[in-house]
Amino acid sequence: SRDGGKTWTPPIALEEGSVDPDLVYMNNGVVACSYGRPGSNLMFSTDKGKTWGNHHVITGKKGYNYTAIREVRPGRLLYVQDSPRMQALYIDVERLD
Repeated sequence: SRDGGKTWTPPIALEEGSVDPDLVYMNNGVVACSYGRPGSNLMFSTDKGKTWGNHHVITGKKGYNYTAIREVRPGRLLYVQDSPRMQALYIDVERLD
């Protein structure tokens, strides 16, 4: 959506993941996406979600693999995942162009 959620473009399937993606448009212009199954993962886009690179496996352990992310300060994500147990970690993201 480009108008605060009043209208939406057709959905585009993500190239990875199958469980509950969580997206954050970061202060530095990077779009971060956490997703699960297989494992608990994180990927980034520097072109507003058109393409995705920098795929990172946070844990390969199997479970529900639900994830959530929030930018807690410019350039820093709080990443929470539940496999094999609830865990949280900070991830610093620097945009390199």
